[in-house]
Amino acid sequence: MATQMKDALGSIAANLGEGSLRRGKDRGYHYSVAAGSAAELAVWVRIARAWRHVDEQSYSGVAEFLDRTNAICYRLVNPRP
Repeated sequence: MATQMKDALGSIAANLGEGSLRRGKDRGYHYSVAAGSAAELAVWVRIARAWRHVDEQSYSGVAEFLDRTNAICYRLVNPRP
């Protein structure tokens, strides 16, 4: 679980960084991968909470961070016209 969570977090950062320097469809692809990784990490964090690997206070802080990250990724994948 920890390895998959680390991989997802790394993927978010790497794909946001790479997408920021790309143009065209490539850019959207990297933002989409970052969004998928952010969603995956949010699920892993909920699982960790359910299995009591994470206490409520820690979960709240991480969940808030992931909500913001998911919102950013969503806007990058679905820009306003």
